[in-house]
Amino acid sequence: MWPTQRKTGQQCTSQEGIEGAMLVSWNIRGLNKAGKIREISSHRLNFHTDIVILIETRVKKDKANAIRDKLQLKGIYMDNYNHHANGRIWIQWDNTKVDLRYLENRKRLWKDMKELHSRYVGPWCAIGHYNNVATANERICGKLIVESEYVDFNNLLNDAGLCEMDNKGDYFTWSNKQSENPIYSRIDRLIANTDWFQGNNDLVLNVLSPHISGHALLYLSKPTVARKKIRFRFNNNWTDIEGFQECVRQSCTKTTYGRPMEILWRKLMRLQPELKKLNKQVTDLQQRIIDTRKNLDLAYDALKSQPMDKSNIQRVRIYTKELVKWNGMEEQSMLQRTKINWLRMGDGNNAFFHAYFKARNNTKSIQF
Repeated sequence: MWPTQRKTGQQCTSQEGIEGAMLVSWNIRGLNKAGKIREISSHRLNFHTDIVILIETRVKKDKANAIRDKLQLKGIYMDNYNHHANGRIWIQWDNTKVDLRYLENRKRLWKDMKELHSRYVGPWCAIGHYNNVATANERICGKLIVESEYVDFNNLLNDAGLCEMDNKGDYFTWSNKQSENPIYSRIDRLIANTDWFQGNNDLVLNVLSPHISGHALLYLSKPTVARKKIRFRFNNNWTDIEGFQECVRQSCTKTTYGRPMEILWRKLMRLQPELKKLNKQVTDLQQRIIDTRKNLDLAYDALKSQPMDKSNIQRVRIYTKELVKWNGMEEQSMLQRTKINWLRMGDGNNAFFHAYFKARNNTKSIQF
């Protein structure tokens, strides 16, 4: 665990344990009125969450347990009463699913997050109220935004390899709720590294109504998805599979009756299940590439000990040809699926593209 001292701009970061977790983060601006407690409690129960973060609670320590009971906050919690009389931040989580780390105030926060990036290899994210805009367009009315307000935050994102997660719902996450001189700004967000995004493309960040707070409620969830029936799609790399042409020939030469277009339609429908059988040969191209590389390495080791052995030479040639073929088929498959025309050779981009078309498929689904 990191130090638990929490001040303005304080955040909670979660590492790989957050994958698949449901999370709520809400700056509630005080939690002492009975009506407000009741409203927040009923609102929170609408979500099945593994992590609950309440910011700006402003509750005295002797009243904390009673209010937590009313909110039905169960499990492990952490607060900062050791450093602030009003315990400005409450965090409750399921420690069987989530690994949390805590960082301090804004300047220290930026430094600690950079250190976390340099020391930790793997997926992690940070969510909450940053009290910091990232661009000049993230505030309406109020004080004019100058570059000095967001340059440090943007430097953090660049240095630590972090990106902000897109959200559903309102763009602005805070307002002063004043009829005269209203101000809207975007200061609540989730940022994460590439590994986290690749492992959590099925999660959605929802910016919900602030209700009784000035800050929007951030809800990270895995949506219920009703997928459409998958359509048959011809895979271009099937043409490189041994037996493809014979499969097509046999389907097309069978006698079929009807009008010309009806005959063509019947032949194509008859060909579909046969092509699906061929597809089983390329369903796991990544594993085939790994296995072929291992076989090629073993063949080279054998060739080193017996460089004139014809069988070793032949094995090296066969595995080299197979490795080139499987890599080409994988690239062709990803190029077709992602519809990106700037795919480059090599395995370096594979993780990115798998994440890309996974996210792309999610946008085509119906979410509730």
